[in-house]
Amino acid sequence: MKLLIGICTVGAGISQRISEETAQRESDARMFLDNLGTLAVGQMRQQLCQLWEMDAMSQGLHASTTLSPGESDGPVTEARRSYFRLLDTQEIGVHVDRSMAFVTGKSLR
Repeated sequence: MKLLIGICTVGAGISQRISEETAQRESDARMFLDNLGTLAVGQMRQQLCQLWEMDAMSQGLHASTTLSPGESDGPVTEARRSYFRLLDTQEIGVHVDRSMAFVTGKSLR
């Protein structure tokens, strides 16, 4: 059995731009950017999972469903602690604060 863990993010740039639009009271632009970021990171996750599934199949393995923190019975904070013990996320600019909330732009685990 293998466990694959990944974090997908579009980075902090989109969050910065949303903040700029908020300061200018551009609610339509802010909503568009937020939705665009959510769509982009969702597409990244889907493509990553498809790559992993194809790799598993090429090795005669079966890929199970994907899970994100909050989608299983365990506490979300424990799942997040595990991610950051196992992954080097410095390069993509993702980290957690004291309450174990992800700090970045749009991201999915």
